[in-house]
Order: sequence, then structure tokens, then C-alpha cells
Amino acid sequence: MKNPTILDVAKLAYVSRSTAALALSKRSDKVNPDTRRRVLAAAEELGYRANPAGKALRTGGGREVAFIYHELSDFEMEHGAGPMWARFAMLLGMDLGRAGCRLFMLPKSAVEAEPHTVSAVLAFADRNGHAVLPDLPYGTPVWVATPADSDIPYARITHDFTAIATQVLDFVQAQRGPVADRALQIGMCVRGVVDPPFTHAMEAALRQVGQQREIDFIVERVDPRDADGLVAFDTCSREAEMDAVFYWGLCPTDLPEPIDGATRKQPLILAFCENELTNFPPQTPYVSFRLDDAARQVACAVAKTVDGSPIEDITLTHTFSH
Repeated sequence: MKNPTILDVAKLAYVSRSTAALALSKRSDKVNPDTRRRVLAAAEELGYRANPAGKALRTGGGREVAFIYHELSDFEMEHGAGPMWARFAMLLGMDLGRAGCRLFMLPKSAVEAEPHTVSAVLAFADRNGHAVLPDLPYGTPVWVATPADSDIPYARITHDFTAIATQVLDFVQAQRGPVADRALQIGMCVRGVVDPPFTHAMEAALRQVGQQREIDFIVERVDPRDADGLVAFDTCSREAEMDAVFYWGLCPTDLPEPIDGATRKQPLILAFCENELTNFPPQTPYVSFRLDDAARQVACAVAKTVDGSPIEDITLTHTFSH
């Protein structure tokens, strides 16, 4: 068997996963001797070796923080949010280190359902608000990165998406002015890859606030490798006389230039980016979810909780430059 898990050992020894884990730990004296021998025999037969990251988490010195992440494909690492989250993890580890904590990276596939002794856990929820977590002692602080309205029993790491949407649409309406006989029309070009739920939450907030103001949204998800798809969106947004076009993780192929004698306005371009604005003219309005600020906020909140403060939700800051 390739890479047997603690569950495989437990099944072969006819015990629970927690009992198998306890029998193989430094606290094995708490397990019935016959049960312990059976577990050890099963582990030897299967060639079981404890996951190094998980073992480090279970035997740490008291200020260990587990960061549970989902593995990304090569495509997502190159074209999706992979580089952003890798940089965030690096910055978070540095900030936690300055606070006297140690960050452990643990992939979801390596999370085993056995007790872990850690000071805190950070995890990402999927689009449906579900998060994969290890079996933790009662009272272990847990933060889950998820939209603010997700129904989870843990502290949240999120953004105030409604406030961001309100800021952005206030700006667009002020720039475009009143539009007679029709609703304001905004096109959204979104990077068509698997992204964390923040992308979808931001889109939902823009739609909700826009609906209250009778703003129409047309959303297109474009494969970042498909240049023709991006060109088609850019062309369509101009032919449809969009009032504004939002880009998330992508850059338009042909930024509009003022047209002498034009009878209609060019669409207002606005970008959503993870850090600084790139590939757009410097004057382009943009919303930035700054990674360095986010890492600093999370590290500060985690360190305070580890030191005894009550756990609280973390609402990340953003920058709207225009």
C-alpha cells in the first residue's frame, strides 16, 4: 500500500482513528497494552509513517499555527490565484515569526482526523462555505477565510464586500452621471479559474448593491489563456456601449483612447487586483486587497489570541484608488 494513513492502521487494528493515533504517540501509556500492541503490529505491517507536518503540529511547543490549504493545479499556479496565496503564506509566516509564533503549512489531503495540539488554525472555506479541519482539542482558536455571511461556527477572515461595492458603484455613478431612459450598464470580466470564495463574494456584493440602484451587470468568465475570448469581451463591451467595465485578474487587450468628435463616452475601466496595479495605465481606478496588510492583520489577531485575548473575526482592509 502506498503511503498508508492512520485510518488504514486503525481499520487493520479494529480501533478508532483517535485510539490508533494515541497508541502511536508519546501518550501510548493511556492505551490498553493489548490494543497498543495490535496498533503497533498494524502500523509495522502497513509500513505506516506519520506525516511530518502533522507530527510537528501535534508535538509542538505551544505557539504553532496551522495553515490548512488546498493544493492547486499547475494551471491554477500559473494563471490563477496560486502565486497570490503563496506570497500571502510567506508574508504571514514572517509576521507570525516576529510575534513569536511558528507557521505550519498543511495541505487538505494530509489532514488526518486525529487530535492536533496547536495554538491556532487557519483554513479556507470552499465556495459553499465548507472547510476541512483536523480533529482539534476543544477551545482551539480557528479562523476560516470565507464570505462574512457564511454559516460557520468559527471566527471568520473576510472583507466588508458590501462597503467595497458601495464605494465602487458610488464612484462609477459619479463619473458617468445620470443616464436617461435606461439602467446603468456594467460589464465584468472575471478570470475563469478556480478561485477562493472572495472572488464570488465580491461579485455577489456588486450585484446586490447594483440591484438596489437599478444597475445591470453582464459577467463573462474568460480563460486567461484564451486571448480571443478576452478580445471578444472587450469588443462586445464597447459595441454594447457599457458605462463601465470591471476586470478581475485580467487586463483588457485594448484600453480605450479618447475619440475626437465621439458622440458617446468610452466605458470607465476599473480593476480589481491582489496587490499593486499592473498592466494598466497608472491613472486607472482600482481596488487592491493588499497581501502585506492582510498578512499583518491576520498575524496580529492570531498572536493576540494565542496570548490570551478573546478570538474575534478579522475583517481585512482594502484600498480603493481613483
